[in-house]
Amino acid sequence: MQRFHFLLASVLVACADPGAATDQSDPTGEASSELQRSPQAKAGELLFDRETFHGNGRTCATCHAGRNQTLSPHDIQEFAEDSDGADAIFRSIDADVAGGATYHRLLTDATIRILIPLPANVSIQGSSSRTAELFRGIPSTLNAPALDTVLMADGRAPNLQAQAAGAIAAHMEPGRTPTAQELDSIAAYEKTQFSDHQLEAYASGGPAPVLPPGNTASEKRGRVFFTDDAHVPVPRCVHCHTGPMLDQTSPGLEALFGVPAGSKVFTAFVSQLGTGGGTPVTYEFRDASNTVTTVTSTDPGRALITGNPADADMFKITTLWNAKNTAPYFHNNSAKNFDQMMDHYEKMFALFGLSLTARERADIIAYLKLL
Repeated sequence: MQRFHFLLASVLVACADPGAATDQSDPTGEASSELQRSPQAKAGELLFDRETFHGNGRTCATCHAGRNQTLSPHDIQEFAEDSDGADAIFRSIDADVAGGATYHRLLTDATIRILIPLPANVSIQGSSSRTAELFRGIPSTLNAPALDTVLMADGRAPNLQAQAAGAIAAHMEPGRTPTAQELDSIAAYEKTQFSDHQLEAYASGGPAPVLPPGNTASEKRGRVFFTDDAHVPVPRCVHCHTGPMLDQTSPGLEALFGVPAGSKVFTAFVSQLGTGGGTPVTYEFRDASNTVTTVTSTDPGRALITGNPADADMFKITTLWNAKNTAPYFHNNSAKNFDQMMDHYEKMFALFGLSLTARERADIIAYLKLL
């Protein structure tokens, strides 16, 4: 994938017909029906692809690029090579040290700097800072905008407009504030972006997407891990990836941990196990009785939004649809591929005295590649 070719296509379409739009993400190459009929979504696509808001040269498409509208380390390395390091993704706010000029982390992990204001009852031990500095991967803007009620890894954005406004302010260093109409248009465009026509139909009121049956013996065995919720406790992907979007907890998980079925936020134990490295920080949570609970973590996730230490290391459960095309995985991009992802889960399962055979592990990966 080359940034030049991706952006050139958008510019040529816009020059030929300012009202025209193409669906860059649709694997079939067919434009979304919603995109075809909505002038607001067409306007949103131009904003998404081209508008910098008088900032540092980035657009929404700088980070949400190509057919899968996210960035992997490989993508960023290609952008660096193609542009000799001049691509808009390389801005000092995302340097290894804020304001610097080296980008090793961005090139190797594809994580961007996230600054989270601390809740009033939360402080950082040994620091007067009122902001947590975290490093997270770039979420894909496919499928989730139209079909997910939880936005951002920690669920901090109440709607797509707020999510877009926050991203513009945090990552584009804008010289002007986007208007409400512009944010509405960007949100309308994002709602037309899908990896699969089955999901697009579901968003329009059609039937829920159906899990593929599998073709090979390995794929058919792997499917069991995404459908069999009855055997508790055993390692089952379905415990945290059920529902039409494969992004919510199951009754089986409720039996294991008391987590209400249908929850869309849970922990994959990434921060607890130190997967991906990073420097742990100790946060102090003070309750109404002035009792302090400490949480030491590389990223406390949802807890920095709610101010509740019980939410530490809780993150949005991401959809598995199109997962084969959206590596790396986890909030910090610590798993660069399915094999590394399974390495982590095996460590997590071991915490509960559970394990997978080599064949089970291979079967799960085989099935994930179908989604």
